[in-house]
Amino acid sequence: MPVADSYQNPTLPIWLLHGGDHFTLLFSTDLSSLEAKTLAPCTLHHFNGLHPAGPRMANITLSAGAQAATSAPEKHVESYIKPAKGEIDSVVQADPDDKKARPDDWTRWRYEVSLATGKEAGGEGVPRTDKPTTFEQGEPEPSQPWRCSSCYAKRFETMCFGMNVAEAAGCQYCEKPRAKCGWTIWLHFPDLPQAGRPT
Repeated sequence: MPVADSYQNPTLPIWLLHGGDHFTLLFSTDLSSLEAKTLAPCTLHHFNGLHPAGPRMANITLSAGAQAATSAPEKHVESYIKPAKGEIDSVVQADPDDKKARPDDWTRWRYEVSLATGKEAGGEGVPRTDKPTTFEQGEPEPSQPWRCSSCYAKRFETMCFGMNVAEAAGCQYCEKPRAKCGWTIWLHFPDLPQAGRPT
């Protein structure tokens, strides 16, 4: 995705990275790492402050000849890929009970995921060249509280992250019937596609 030149080539070697669900920090203590377009070998430090993989600091070594980012094109080139219906759109959270029972074994946790409906905002995007992993909505878990997919998809507009009681036939926030608004589902870590796994 094209990014403003000043963000790709900052004055100081500090970058904020967005991995899809949260921000992490990449930085260097060597100011000379920005002096040339073709870099000498250098070490960058990557800090991830959130679970399940964090808090964690990792060192990344760039070999000689690594290239700095090129300038953004004069005209925007579409790069958005619209998620397919049933594809994981977002990993919401890890199961709090699993986190308590096995705090350091996140590969054995269940994860709440929001599935794409095929009606997401953002236009059609570029044509897909891959075959994404998709999941069925399935039947609701009768004894579990549930999160409305429709509300969750608009969470950045409404700040609605609320759960509904298990027996609710409709969402208390948007007032849509459960069958119409959909709900998030739970998957075990090994069932998540590689690209969708929390890190």
